[in-house]
Amino acid sequence: ENVQLYDKNTPSLLAGNIKSVKMRLYLRAIFIQKELKTDIFITELTFGDILLNAMIGIDSYPASGYRKIFDPSLIKTIRIEHMDVKKNDLLLRGINGTLYLDKLSVINGKIVLSFNEKPYTLLFEKNEKHDYGYTAKINSDYIDVVSDFYKDNTSIKIENLTGNLYGMALTLKGELKDFQAAGRSLDADGTLKTSLDKASFPKDISEKYKLNIMQGDLKCTFRFSAPFKDLNNLDMDATLLVENYKFRRIEAKEFLAKFTVSKGILYAPVINGKMYNGTLTGDFSSEIFNSDRPFSINLSFKDINFEDLISSLNETKINALGTLSSEIKLKGSFNDDASLVGSGFIMIENGDLGPMPVLTPYLGKSYAVLQNFVPGIKKVLMKNGYTDFQIKNRQILTNNLTIWSETMAITAAGYLDFDGNLDFYVQNEFLEPEGEQAESWQDGITNVISGFGKFISKAYLKGTLKKPEWKFEYVNPFKDLIKLPLF
Repeated sequence: ENVQLYDKNTPSLLAGNIKSVKMRLYLRAIFIQKELKTDIFITELTFGDILLNAMIGIDSYPASGYRKIFDPSLIKTIRIEHMDVKKNDLLLRGINGTLYLDKLSVINGKIVLSFNEKPYTLLFEKNEKHDYGYTAKINSDYIDVVSDFYKDNTSIKIENLTGNLYGMALTLKGELKDFQAAGRSLDADGTLKTSLDKASFPKDISEKYKLNIMQGDLKCTFRFSAPFKDLNNLDMDATLLVENYKFRRIEAKEFLAKFTVSKGILYAPVINGKMYNGTLTGDFSSEIFNSDRPFSINLSFKDINFEDLISSLNETKINALGTLSSEIKLKGSFNDDASLVGSGFIMIENGDLGPMPVLTPYLGKSYAVLQNFVPGIKKVLMKNGYTDFQIKNRQILTNNLTIWSETMAITAAGYLDFDGNLDFYVQNEFLEPEGEQAESWQDGITNVISGFGKFISKAYLKGTLKKPEWKFEYVNPFKDLIKLPLF
């Protein structure tokens, strides 16, 4: 009981403790067969921040005499009957298996363990490519890989790891440096490839990051250096390419990001994309080891086909023509959408915004009013739109949303919140034409509006994006002039 372990290189340095060690010897094997057969029970072995409990069995080859029964070089198998290992929040449970040895060199073996309630199986055998070289296979629900590795001085070289990780094809090679030292690290580079809809990420991760509803062909090349002692010092760079990407109702022909991880910060200075015949550029950063997961992102969209975009969002063909440009700056915490703050603008040019579902009721009423004032008026074609906006308190707010044609404009102020709720005050106004059309326009309408101002109506847009609700109000003097029922 209360065994103390000291560093072999510094005998005065205490390396660990064992609360108790018990050994059971099989005397029949020792005295009759001249073979060592024993079970060892280890309770609470502490080594740094590692805590271990285990039951281990040892069997040996027959000895030539009783004095050699305990010779370590005669050990034939090490049986791990049960072992639990804990390091901080990492827990490996129910470890069991068998190692086969020859002259203290492991020839092959099998180990089964449980991690996060998932079973893992490790198979390995010695190969002849290198001294201390092995071929290992790891298998579980989410991983199935094989690799050759070997010991080289103080490092373990990983030559050609290949296989499947969470439904992704994985290749990797690297080096576990100073594997017996406290400062050991894994340096590696590799690739990942998959179709996102065929990947099999763990359910909690998939649902948290919405991976279960993403589609696309993913390719990633990466390089990293990961110190075991402190992952906050992870150093990494990677290039991520996703083609034919789809998330919910958003689609992109191509999405490319180049990023680095250094001192706990993930930084992507290059984000490029091709979507709806336009382009996406931007940058992104996040403190990935901060529990609040703060982030900052800047995005710019140019020459987006608005008809394709709005049709994709509504999952039906909508003839809303035009080209969209937009910029957005956003920062906050991934864990709390109430923390999000940002700003941006949206511009739509040379379009036909009338078919937009949320606008159709309002434009229909406005057009009916114009027809009664000027019976020969052409169809109102809302060609352009603009708004800048702020994001705060789970709302997207604007006071200058404007959609206009050659003859009229719609202005709005209000907000859309993160739950899809709408609250806007909307007005329209006449835009006086120039040139030859000005005189005929004035003849038909100036006398009517001169006494009542340029605003012919106002409205309130409430409800939700899925079920918008319009409430119309008209300037009283116009009620008698409007022939169509408006309420």
